[in-house]
Amino acid sequence: MIWKDTYRLGVEPMDKQHFLLFQMVEKLLHSFRLKQTLKQKNEHIASFKFMKNYIDKHFSAEEAYMESIQYSDLSNHRAEHQNFCRMIAYYEKLFQETDYSIKSVKEFAGLLVSWLTYHVAFVDMKIKENASETLPQTIKEEVVEETPPPMQQESKDLIPKMDNSIFHIDCFQKGITSILEKMFGITSLNVQELTPIPEFDENCIYSKISFIYEFEADVIYSFPKEISLQLFKIMTSFEVNEVDEVVYSAMAEISNIISGNVSIELADKECKTDIKPPVVNIGSYEVEESFKNCLCLFVDSSLGAFHVFIYI
Repeated sequence: MIWKDTYRLGVEPMDKQHFLLFQMVEKLLHSFRLKQTLKQKNEHIASFKFMKNYIDKHFSAEEAYMESIQYSDLSNHRAEHQNFCRMIAYYEKLFQETDYSIKSVKEFAGLLVSWLTYHVAFVDMKIKENASETLPQTIKEEVVEETPPPMQQESKDLIPKMDNSIFHIDCFQKGITSILEKMFGITSLNVQELTPIPEFDENCIYSKISFIYEFEADVIYSFPKEISLQLFKIMTSFEVNEVDEVVYSAMAEISNIISGNVSIELADKECKTDIKPPVVNIGSYEVEESFKNCLCLFVDSSLGAFHVFIYI
């Protein structure tokens, strides 16, 4: 993966830890070029164990630093860490069930590529942007490993649905724009409504994110092969010619990240929502039968274009 000086927070231990995480993911990506042997499997086991143990230490250190500077968005940042730890637990179970199948490890690697780029380039940068001039510049190198606290359960009491036909386009425009700018440096970007609705493209990666609670929708992100490979190359520096489990998992996580930021925009409008994990298909997709209306957003950028279908 590509480490950039712009990812530096100016806090040396945290920067070193981030750099090491990038190196670990790059090593994992390189391992897929090896033949599927016992040696490759052992590398995958070692990589996952390292990630699981090191990420606990890093998150603890990072949260301790944020507490020391009285970072105002600590609770949301900690929630990001907790979500990632739950993802680690999910893949630990999956690897045990599949005996570290190459498919499951590639899916894990693709998710890591997008999540780490987003978290360091976007979420962690907020610490730097909001830090005061008098903040301490050191944190402890050694930390005690702790089990991530459980996520608070969402209330099941649903508030009556709001009329979402007015504001959701603007929320998606903001969510898409902010993530593509921060993660990929794309500044030449246009997001607009498109009619008529395009047909299926057998070469596209379709990632479905379901929104629930006050804003109910199935949102389909349609990534053509060309832009998928380019986005993957920006994050990893890897030249790949075909879409495999690593690439489509990375695209699924990008759709997940964008949707999470759309949820934040909706929350700013006092619309409570949550999202379900992405469901990925190649060439087609399915939505809930209850969603009768579809709006398509055409996202045009310097790297190419993709579509976002919003079914309500």
